Amino acid sequence: MKLSLEKNMHYRICTINYSKLCDFFLLSKILYIIQIILIKLNLTNHYYLNNSNRLLINKLLNLISNKYNLALIKSPKIGYNLKKITIKKILFLDKNSKININNEADYENIMWSVLFTNRIVPKTINLIKKQTRINLAESFKQ
Repeated sequence: MKLSLEKNMHYRICTINYSKLCDFFLLSKILYIIQIILIKLNLTNHYYLNNSNRLLINKLLNLISNKYNLALIKSPKIGYNLKKITIKKILFLDKNSKININNEADYENIMWSVLFTNRIVPKTINLIKKQTRINLAESFKQ
């Protein structure tokens, strides 16, 4: 992944990952409130989301879009919520990442994630192709 950080030292980068804890309504509310407080206090640049559409997640995504100018997406399961992030998004999975697909909704979330990211790292394309039935071209969004 080559970013010209030497030329643009003002890059503000955050990482966004998927968490199953955000699937539980009350727990997700608490987690999103904590993350909103942390982003306002400049105490973290790592965030955990799920693919739900709630008021608090929308507020968090707006804050992320206003605070940062690059987001490294560490999970393809975030889905349609990536559309609400207005900064540049790069889908970047570790080589040891495991993409668990339990139902058709997981496939849909992966496809939305692929669609709404600006760039996908080539190793991530290979990982998605290897672990799912989704066939992406090698040059897709590189």
